Amino acid sequence: MYTYTEEMPIYPGGPDQLLTDISRATKYPAAALRKQEQGKVYIHFIVRPDGMMADVVVQKGVTSTLDKAAVEAVEQLGHNKRWQPGFQNRRAVSVSFTVPIAFHYK
Repeated sequence: MYTYTEEMPIYPGGPDQLLTDISRATKYPAAALRKQEQGKVYIHFIVRPDGMMADVVVQKGVTSTLDKAAVEAVEQLGHNKRWQPGFQNRRAVSVSFTVPIAFHYK
């Protein structure tokens, strides 16, 4: 598995669309709002050679409630979109990614 490749995986619509889709898919749990929980959850996942996401896990969490909401948001993307895979030596390979998801109450 790679963390950087000659040709990195590309999310449909590019990195800005990835952030937009994650933002839309993220639901701030009511229980976390009541407790005024906030922070950044770092989610790690793999983009496989077939362009599908796999192994979505919390790399660095905040609380179990926020961590679960962040994982669910990223997993939802994995069910709906196929990435253009990453390539190394002209061969599609698995590439690891980490994305931060911020939760801030007002």
